[in-house]
Amino acid sequence: MFVIENINSQTEERVVVDPRYRVLVRGWVFAKDGFEPLRNRISFLVLSPEGETNAGKSGYCLVIDWHERMDVTEYMKATARECCFGFEVSFMLKGLPDGEYRLSMLEVGEGENLLVGSSHSLVVRH
Repeated sequence: MFVIENINSQTEERVVVDPRYRVLVRGWVFAKDGFEPLRNRISFLVLSPEGETNAGKSGYCLVIDWHERMDVTEYMKATARECCFGFEVSFMLKGLPDGEYRLSMLEVGEGENLLVGSSHSLVVRH
């Protein structure tokens, strides 16, 4: 489950962004059992071009700001020792051509990786 609460303070599922300015994405993610929501886990926010199969045109950034979300912990009935479901990530879109990019989260686990999709997308326009 991957929930984006806002992109640049906008709550729409499709947000137009100018690549000359930073993009700020806030939300939370629960990959699945077996992927612990630790503060120091390895996860990437991935931007994949809509309708493209060429991964070379994708963008990604490492998510390092993980924090506890008591509302999500309660909702997921989580019992892990650390429940850092919430994230905030800020990045630039330099080098990405104009177009629409679907957002997903790549969770890197021990021996297994998982890509969790979202219904949100960024529309890059110069």
